[in-house]
Amino acid sequence: RVGASIDDLGEAAAVAVLPHGTEAERMAWRARRRLQPRTGDGQPVELVLADGRVIEMLESRTPDGGFVGVYRDVTEGRRAQRDLAQAKLTLDRALNAIDEGFLLFDRDDRLVTWNQHYAVLFPHIEPALRTGVPLVELQNLSARHLLPDGNPETWARWIADRRRHHRGG
Repeated sequence: RVGASIDDLGEAAAVAVLPHGTEAERMAWRARRRLQPRTGDGQPVELVLADGRVIEMLESRTPDGGFVGVYRDVTEGRRAQRDLAQAKLTLDRALNAIDEGFLLFDRDDRLVTWNQHYAVLFPHIEPALRTGVPLVELQNLSARHLLPDGNPETWARWIADRRRHHRGG
């Protein structure tokens, strides 16, 4: 509320973080919280409330000695990040369980993911395997590796043939 003292705000925050805590636990939490810097260095701090919500706090000192704070609930975003990481782990495990080499490209022909078996089959490509690498970069490496006696024209024809095949032509 407008005009609330910093002590009132601190108590309200302590109750939110420790709703079943004792007065001593809340006082200890407030003391620790007061020691946290409010330097305005642009680094957000996350606070996990007792109900599991995650609040991102960005606080800065004002010229007159007070401070301004911006707080937002990032719970759903953090949950989505955890879910995405778990899904990626599951996909990686599944891809690495198959015996075939596997590459997945996005609609712009940039590498999305691959499995270890592909890297074993094509060790000359392995150093270039990274998310976002263009297909043409991998094709260039392959052309030079598979056609070591070739020249730029030979490599370009080989890549053009692969691109036609890739596009279904």
